[in-house]
Amino acid sequence: MKFLRSLVYSFLTLSALASQCDDAKKYSKSLDTGSISFKCSDGKVSEFKLTHVIINKDDIKVISKFTKAQKIEFDGCEYVDSLDSSYFKDFSKLTYLSVESELPAFKYAKHLKTLEILGNTSVDKDDIKIISKFTELEKLKIDVREVSTRDLSYLKSLKHLKEFKLVDDRSEDNLCNYAPKEIKSICYPKSSTTKKTSTKKTSTKKTTTKTKTTKTTKSKATATSVTVNSNSDLVALKGSKSIKKLELYRLYSLEQSGIDALATLTNLETVEFTHCSYNISNLDVSSIKNLKKLRELIVDNYDELTMFKKNKSLKSLRVHGNTCLDKDHFKIIAGFTELEKLEIDVREIYTTDLSSLKSLKKLKELRIEDHRSDVNFCQKLPKELRSICKTSYTAKKSSTKTTKTTKSTKKSTKKSTKKTTKTTKTTKTSKKSLPTNSTDKCGKGVAICKKGYCCSKYGYCGKSDDYCKSSRGCQSEFGQCK
Repeated sequence: MKFLRSLVYSFLTLSALASQCDDAKKYSKSLDTGSISFKCSDGKVSEFKLTHVIINKDDIKVISKFTKAQKIEFDGCEYVDSLDSSYFKDFSKLTYLSVESELPAFKYAKHLKTLEILGNTSVDKDDIKIISKFTELEKLKIDVREVSTRDLSYLKSLKHLKEFKLVDDRSEDNLCNYAPKEIKSICYPKSSTTKKTSTKKTSTKKTTTKTKTTKTTKSKATATSVTVNSNSDLVALKGSKSIKKLELYRLYSLEQSGIDALATLTNLETVEFTHCSYNISNLDVSSIKNLKKLRELIVDNYDELTMFKKNKSLKSLRVHGNTCLDKDHFKIIAGFTELEKLEIDVREIYTTDLSSLKSLKKLKELRIEDHRSDVNFCQKLPKELRSICKTSYTAKKSSTKTTKTTKSTKKSTKKSTKKTTKTTKTTKTSKKSLPTNSTDKCGKGVAICKKGYCCSKYGYCGKSDDYCKSSRGCQSEFGQCK
């Protein structure tokens, strides 16, 4: 499969006659993971979006040919090789850019009108300096995990800015307070000192603030579908009987009080976790089994799967995203004997022993795959489940394996056996190679932070003491530490 993909890359980068649209179609078909959507005009790619693609140098060479693109979006991509800005110097037509960690690669895009930096990433002083060079910007949206600098003075160069949103998930203060005066008036959420003033002024204002908070809490507690992004939000819902669907979004701290509150939402039918990160090893999650009506669970981290291992009433389970599963995790899944739908689409699956899943006798829909290995996991399932299993690369992987089997049959000498052994070892080594230059998630089996960043105890890249101090659990194998 890798040979086939390399062959496609070589053809695309060397062929001068084919239109960019044909190139984009061929590239799309060659992708093992993720997808590319695109639009064309006069044979040129005018816009494209990469979603969950694991990007290496070959990918970069292909997409760097789409120099006439006016709009580019990256969503949840991972990097084996970092994006080099030299490949994107000629994107003079680019006016719209939406990224997570890819900003430095497009520092030469001087004609940008709209820039969005979104998702589970961080923005530092160097990023702010890059943004300040986009002097034609009219719309800037920063909505990330963390903005690690308060020096935003460089942004005063953005004299054409009409819309400006600046928020992160970790700051307790309003980041617009730090915006240069030239653009502070258009910064959202509006710069305000209401919170600080209300605590200093009269008790009447304090009472008013408390009343508003109570109303907000009540409205959430009586809703049927709620999203929370802090432990305190979760605690505020304690005892609600109306909530049927709960999403935990970018939750970076989960305490025992949050677990206890979650366990009281006994009418919950669906729970979804999105980009959360916390340590549950010291928490007692046994009370979660009280959620007897829970039917659907969506997680992007194996810790969340473990948290719900005693909820035997599940009908639907989806495990997806930048996480990994081993044999023990599959044993947990096997315990959900009422499952009718199971979807697994993760970074890597470390085991091919899926025999424990034979307990899922009520399963009607099944999809299982990872983004790193060459294994067709549908073929590793118990025979009772193979007929309902779907995977996006079943045919490709099967054909690859057939070719290898034929070759090995023809060569029966001891030398061929040694070669086969070496090939196996090489495959294992490539599994262990991690994406580098990350500014998002990091750690064992995930990624290494880019130069200047530290990998925190909880597996995120950053530059503050929370990330970099060894006393706070900084992981020196995957970034810098102090």
